[in-house]
Amino acid sequence: MAQQALERYRILDFGRVMAGPLCGGILADMGAEVIKVESRVHMETGRRGRPVVGEDIAGGDMGKWPEMQPAFHTLNRNKLSITLDFTKPKSIALLRRLAAISDVVTENFAPGVMDRLGLGYRELSSANPSLVYLAMSGPGQTGPLKHIVGYATANQALSGFSSFLGYEDGKVLGTMQAAYADVSAAIFGASAICAALFQRNRTGRGSYIDFSQWENLVNVEGAPLADYFLNGRIATPHGNEHQTLAPHGNYHCKGADKWISIGVANEAEWRGLCEGLTRPEWVNDSRFANARLRRKHRRELDAFINESTVSWEARELTQRLQQYGVAAAPLATIEDQIFDPHHKARGTFLEVNHPLVGYEVQPGFPLRLSATPGSYRRHAPTLGNGNSYVFCEQLGLSPDDLDALATEGVVA
Repeated sequence: MAQQALERYRILDFGRVMAGPLCGGILADMGAEVIKVESRVHMETGRRGRPVVGEDIAGGDMGKWPEMQPAFHTLNRNKLSITLDFTKPKSIALLRRLAAISDVVTENFAPGVMDRLGLGYRELSSANPSLVYLAMSGPGQTGPLKHIVGYATANQALSGFSSFLGYEDGKVLGTMQAAYADVSAAIFGASAICAALFQRNRTGRGSYIDFSQWENLVNVEGAPLADYFLNGRIATPHGNEHQTLAPHGNYHCKGADKWISIGVANEAEWRGLCEGLTRPEWVNDSRFANARLRRKHRRELDAFINESTVSWEARELTQRLQQYGVAAAPLATIEDQIFDPHHKARGTFLEVNHPLVGYEVQPGFPLRLSATPGSYRRHAPTLGNGNSYVFCEQLGLSPDDLDALATEGVVA
């Protein structure tokens, strides 16, 4: 197997729900040894609930259900799991010892939770000055709202991100079909850790990363923020329409609920669209003579385009318009992704064999590093599958010591 970019690093992953686990998952895919810290007393949210696959095995959350959650499997592949009762002092002592021989700690609890457990940065870095510590809360570790409770919906609402998602002249819809806040936070969090490790390798000193998921979303709102700063305009919902490009949207194609996405950015693309749709007369229509006029008459233009696209198959029309230099693509479903020949050629999806669920399809690691590619090495951990390795091989406990801790309920 090729060398992995982060294979020399050990990560203690206290992540919960999605943002934290995905951040650790990115690092794990890049080769880091990621140890997921779990508790049977307060089980990770991603393990809870009746699974959507497998048999209805008795026992619920106290039986096999926690091992059978496909979303958890995707976020936590390549990791190990240790199970401790955080309410017991011996558990905290073990975690401090483990942090002392680790490179990174990641957590996305509310501010103050890790400090109250005795696992905050100040406590852990005193024994390990080279430790990189990522605290990835919603509002950040400081400020008057640092103690608010919320998930991705709260971060998307507070950041203003949800305020301009919806149809023009309609109510604000926001979005929860895709957890933009969680995914964006995970990517930026992993990037911050890599930067901190680079800095540590030069100086020998670790660092504390105060990461606000709320602020992170603010930073991806470049155009609406710039429009406000420069023009005083507050962004509102405008559907698929673009502030300057026209046409720009999704248009009906042949078949039930089949669509094509089209965007035109310049005059060459506009002429290509007219030719591709066999509507050369549009080029000479005074209403569409330039981008400003097409934007002004976008309602009429959209209606004309819909009348033309509805007689085409989406993929056939896409191929034709692409030949004319038009940015066009069919609106693909999740099912389309799985069977897309482009994804098949690139190996976009993994087939992972889980001991309880069987084969699952998961999205693979999207970065193609030539010298240190990411890799799939193991399925998501079963609860406590790393206890023996971590506590005996890494911390030096004997099997009898581990059995005693299990009897006391320290290690589950």
